[in-house]
Amino acid sequence: MKKATLIFLFGITLNLTFGQCLQITCPSNVVQSTSPGQCSAIINYVAPIGVNPCVSGNTVFVYTGAIQSFTVPAGVTSITIEALGAQGGGSGGLGAKMTGTFTVTPGQVLQVLVGGLGGNGGSYGSGGGGGTFVVAPGNVLLIAAGGGGGTGHNNNGVGAAYSIGTTATSGNAGGDTNGGVGGVSGNGGALGNCNSCGVNGNAGGGGGFLTNGAGQAPAYGGLSFLNGGSGGILNGGFGGGGGSTNNSQYDCGVGGMGGGGGGGYSGGGGGGGNCNMPGGGGGSFNSGTNQVNVSGFNSGNGQVTFTYAGVATTTTQTLGLPSGGTFALGTSTLTFVTTSGANTETCSFTVTVVDDILPTIISPLAPITVSAGPACNATNVVLGTPNTSDNCTVSSVVNNAPASFPLGATTVIWTVTDAAGNASTTSQIVTVVDNSGPVPVMANLPILNSACELANLIAPSAIDNCSGTIQGTSPLTLPILNDTTIVWTYTDNNGNVSTQTQVINITGLDTSVTILGGVYLMANQGGASYQWINCATNLDVPFQSNQSFTATTSGSYAVIISQNNCIDTSSCYSVSISELLENNWGELNLFPNPTTGEITISFGQELPLVLIEVMDIDGRLIHQEVAKKSSKTSLVLSESAGIYFVHATSDLGKKTIRVVKQ
Repeated sequence: MKKATLIFLFGITLNLTFGQCLQITCPSNVVQSTSPGQCSAIINYVAPIGVNPCVSGNTVFVYTGAIQSFTVPAGVTSITIEALGAQGGGSGGLGAKMTGTFTVTPGQVLQVLVGGLGGNGGSYGSGGGGGTFVVAPGNVLLIAAGGGGGTGHNNNGVGAAYSIGTTATSGNAGGDTNGGVGGVSGNGGALGNCNSCGVNGNAGGGGGFLTNGAGQAPAYGGLSFLNGGSGGILNGGFGGGGGSTNNSQYDCGVGGMGGGGGGGYSGGGGGGGNCNMPGGGGGSFNSGTNQVNVSGFNSGNGQVTFTYAGVATTTTQTLGLPSGGTFALGTSTLTFVTTSGANTETCSFTVTVVDDILPTIISPLAPITVSAGPACNATNVVLGTPNTSDNCTVSSVVNNAPASFPLGATTVIWTVTDAAGNASTTSQIVTVVDNSGPVPVMANLPILNSACELANLIAPSAIDNCSGTIQGTSPLTLPILNDTTIVWTYTDNNGNVSTQTQVINITGLDTSVTILGGVYLMANQGGASYQWINCATNLDVPFQSNQSFTATTSGSYAVIISQNNCIDTSSCYSVSISELLENNWGELNLFPNPTTGEITISFGQELPLVLIEVMDIDGRLIHQEVAKKSSKTSLVLSESAGIYFVHATSDLGKKTIRVVKQ
């Protein structure tokens, strides 16, 4: 960074850092949503433009009584300098105005000496005005404006025409023929010669750029720029203005009162001769181009004005898309660089394109209805997938469907999410219905046969997927008196119905009777209650309530059969005792005899029906059985040891065998 100290009017000093003048300010970071239907956005922004307020303008240096510095701003390669010489004291000659354009280097430090107004001696002679200088490094003079000469006694010197600062490089001579000669080629002016003033009556010459002006006490010449530029005593202006004598004696013969010479590139000569003569004005210098030079222009203190225009500022985008570009999703960095000469400044900002547009569900899924399975629920239900879209990317389509749907309506929530996390939802109704009828436990119900009537009936059952075990129902009422087919109905809790049939056969009682040996009668209906009757008297045969009956007297007999509230009587069967042949069944055999309990009775051939009766020695019936379609039978005598009689009766006859149980 290059620094300069700028001295403004009223003694104000401003320190500037020129590198900081180059400025570029980016806009704030931009955040914008994607364009409708796009995964990007067109972003318009105001592109920053760098500025350099320091490279154009002017800087003014005013009188301070010291040599000052000016630093050429960054980017400035050409500068216009206006230098004003100071006026001589006591309304003396006006300073010169010198203007020119110069080639400079940014950061180059120039020395500035602003001439001061010559001191006012009142009715005495006044000091010369200081010259104004601008000097490049190495003491290379760029421009100098000569100061005006001071006035002589009573401010009315006749040589006033010579007192102005001149644009010529040589200083003017002091007034009158005895005035000091102006300097040439950058040197100071000569001492004025007051021929009637004595030793102390001569006025000092103005200082030049290179050498001091001539002078003697009390009126020394002004110092050159190279020697510090101070004004001469008495009251010579800063900038090399020469001093006057300022003698208190009015009499020219006693002391001179001529004006001091003005400072400049070449100093003016001091006033001389007649004590009213002014000093000569200082010479000027201008090495610039486009010169505008004016003699006797400035009153008061001198001044330097720098006017400059630096290198133009250019701004270039080095990163990112231009305004109006289509920016992709995410964050992009935009960088701009402004350049002025060798100086650059950079700023950056970001453009963030965010996707806050929800994904679109183009077509939601229609409700579906499925049947319940064996567990009264539905599994592996095919839901489909909703048709979706997004301006960027759909990242997922999920639902909260359970693994199994219960009976009834379930709302499934579908969630569609895009890559930015935006989500939309839709719902789908899944209805599970029970349309399966109960399944009978028995695939086929048995045929029920019942004599006379069916008084008791156990309802079959079925298994339902939702309702569990269900008992069948039938509109029939008990007892069932006729052959029928029952329709069993199974109804589950959801109104599903299945049916099953069962055949009921009401056969009636078997009233047939088998006669063996002519005297042994057996009712063929089993599992009933019996009462044998004498058909002749229609009275019960006492103590004959077994399925079989052995007649002891000839006659006609029948049996009353009772079963399941059904009673029927057989036909009457005639019995003739004389027809029964006792012990004529020669093939009947019994073994072992004697026995320990088990005996086998052989019939000799297969017979359709054989009645076996066992009597004890007292004639009591202790065992009775019927063998059907058999050639033998076995039985066990579980009674105590003793003598027993086995009676066998068949169509072949009747035989009694005595058995001994050991």
